[in-house]
This record gives sequence, structure tokens and C-alpha cells, in this order.
Amino acid sequence: NPERLAWAVLLASFFTCVGLAIGVPVGIRSYVLHSRVTQRVSLEVQRAPLRAVFEGRGAPVAIVENRSEVPEGTTVTTDSTAGQLVMYAPHADDPVVARVQLYDFTEVTLRSARSPRFEASREGHEVVIDVHAGRVRISVADDTDRPTDLAVRTLHGEVNLSAGSYEVKVSDERTEVAVSSGQAIVKDSDDQTLKLGPAERAIVEEDQIVGPLPGARNLVLNGDFRFALGPDSGWVPYDTQTDPEQP
Repeated sequence: NPERLAWAVLLASFFTCVGLAIGVPVGIRSYVLHSRVTQRVSLEVQRAPLRAVFEGRGAPVAIVENRSEVPEGTTVTTDSTAGQLVMYAPHADDPVVARVQLYDFTEVTLRSARSPRFEASREGHEVVIDVHAGRVRISVADDTDRPTDLAVRTLHGEVNLSAGSYEVKVSDERTEVAVSSGQAIVKDSDDQTLKLGPAERAIVEEDQIVGPLPGARNLVLNGDFRFALGPDSGWVPYDTQTDPEQP
């Protein structure tokens, strides 16, 4: 039926035109607002050498000088050494997004560091790192125009950090998160969450989150002598002087 075929072609053309008229601007807008590019990440060597394994390469490489381009997927390991990962936004002025200070005997993987491609986007910077072991100090920049969300993943859970200063320590048994300034949301493997504010900390174990605890730590075990003296309570009593030169 030529008449029916003509109407079918006409209607298909009309709906195709309407779809393109709406879809193309919406697609361009979505691309401008949500498209992301990688940040420029540098590795600063403070005590050499550091060891780095780049994604796709199995052998570790000794890093003795600052490296300006660190790709995503890079794992950095310290021994009796120290270094710092610095993330820069991919814009002309290159503002610092975050800093991750690596102390000795620490292993960290940079999973992703992304920022909006265009200035018109109001989305924030995003950084994801895995801390496998050791101790890191994290500083997240305070940018009112474009916030930063930094996620730290460990063996025991995940920590989401906003602008501020934080410390994360990871061992086989637990993860400890301390907040100097800012706010942190701690999540364990069972999706239990805990919000920490300034001068608070928490301990994340396999099946629980202990906290919020005060930021100050008691460095003296059994300092109030609530438990009897002995090796298990942190004190070793003695009543025999073995060095005659000492009183």
C-alpha cells in the first residue's frame, strides 16, 4: 500500500528528527557536565629509593628522583624511605587536589585520580587509593568551587574523606583512621558506617568499627595502674640491682 508506506516513512522521519533535536543537545550537555580526565600525579622522593610498580609492568622500578607523571594503577612501596604523592587538577593553574604522605614500610596503589574535563561542570575531583600496609598522612584541598572526594580502601573497609587532614594506619589486623580536621565516613566490610569529626578517630576491624574515639592516644600502657604489675600489663617490676655502679 503506497499510502501506508508513505505515512510510515513520514512518521519515522518526524520522530527521528524530534529525537535528534532533543538527543543531540542533551548528549552534548551530558558530555560537558560529566566527562572526566585524569589528573596529573607526581611522586616526590623524600628519602630514596622508593619502589614503584606501574600498571601493566610486573617488575618494580627504583625511584630515586621526583617523577612528574605517575599513571593510574601505580603501586608505590617504601622501606626505610619516604615519599609523597601529589595530585594536581588538569587545568591551566594546576591547583593541588590532594597530598598523600607515605611513611616508612608503606604500600599504596593509586587506583584513580579524575577531574571534570570542562570548567562548566560543577562535579568535584575524585581520587581513589588503596593502602595495603603502613601509615599515610592525607591532606585534601579545600576548594569551595570544586570539592574533592578522596576514598581510601584498605583490607578492612573504605574511608571517604572531604577537605581536611587525616592519618590512616593499616596492619593485617585492623585499620586506624584519625581526623585532624575535616570529616571522614568510615565503612567496614559489612557496610556499617561511622562519621568522624575533628579530633576523633576509629579502629576498623574485620567485623566491627570501634569509635568514635578521642584523637589523643594514651602512650603509656596501664598508666593509671588499674591492673597488677607484670609483663602483661606493660610494667616489669624488679627488686634486685644487677649493676653495682648504679644506686
